[in-house]
Amino acid sequence: MLLEQYKEAIENSNIVSKTDTAGFITFVNDEFCKISGYSKEELKGKNHNIVRHPDVPPSKFKELWDTILDKKTYKTTVKNLAKDGS
Repeated sequence: MLLEQYKEAIENSNIVSKTDTAGFITFVNDEFCKISGYSKEELKGKNHNIVRHPDVPPSKFKELWDTILDKKTYKTTVKNLAKDGS
């Protein structure tokens, strides 16, 4: 019960996405959809680059993937691109 409350609190206060090792989206929460303007159906199975803002340098994504593939936690603030271009 308590674990479920923590999960709900995190999902309601953060945008959350999960990908496979190739970068294809396997999960997004409602907050991610709200901010991006995409539905879960539009995002699942798509490469995470669908929301990549052109201002974010490729080196940031290399750092992200190197960290994840090393089985470490990667935390940062990312600038994404919404469906409407904002």
